[in-house]
Amino acid sequence: VVGWGEALCRVGSRAVTSETPMKVPGLSRVTGIRAGLPCLALLTDGTVMAWGTGVLGDGSPAQRDYASVVVPQPALVSGLSDVATMATGASVSGAVRHDGSVWVWGGNNLGALGLGKPRAPADGADQLVPARLPSITGAADLSLGSGSTIVLGDGTIRTWGDERLGATGRTGIERVATPTTVPGVSNVVRVWAHAYSNLGLTRDGHVLAWGSMFIEQ
Repeated sequence: VVGWGEALCRVGSRAVTSETPMKVPGLSRVTGIRAGLPCLALLTDGTVMAWGTGVLGDGSPAQRDYASVVVPQPALVSGLSDVATMATGASVSGAVRHDGSVWVWGGNNLGALGLGKPRAPADGADQLVPARLPSITGAADLSLGSGSTIVLGDGTIRTWGDERLGATGRTGIERVATPTTVPGVSNVVRVWAHAYSNLGLTRDGHVLAWGSMFIEQ
């Protein structure tokens, strides 16, 4: 894996930054990568390595803040195996396993992970290791953003997060706390998200767009 920019790895207590492409140390047998905060690498044995932010979304129970514990990175994501595909967002990460289950970890502010609405601010604590999203089976793909999306094997999608600007594919200004069906959408195979913008690829090669973006008419 070759990377450039900020927080490419961690050597001791120092985050390494490079203006030109450099080899990310500690990675081998990589079959897929996702760039974000943090970055993820899928290995041939189905496990996942994470690096970048140093805390949220890195999947290590030892990491809580920069001042207390520094974990060398890239680091193995705890308790995750048999992964088919991955997604990263702003201090959140997720994975779809070959059995169709979806696992998420990282910053859970305002229920960003789709695990349900926190009962109180203190209940929105960070999810330091992967947790399974309940009631989701048969997942095929995942994207994480202000509005997050799961693609099921039947081509339908489930979304959650911030409804503003249409980020969840529905009208409203509330927060959707758990993955919820978007009516009238089918035949989707892949999804991507960045902030409030979302794209979906259909089986017949069309691209769907929802959220905040400019489209020439």
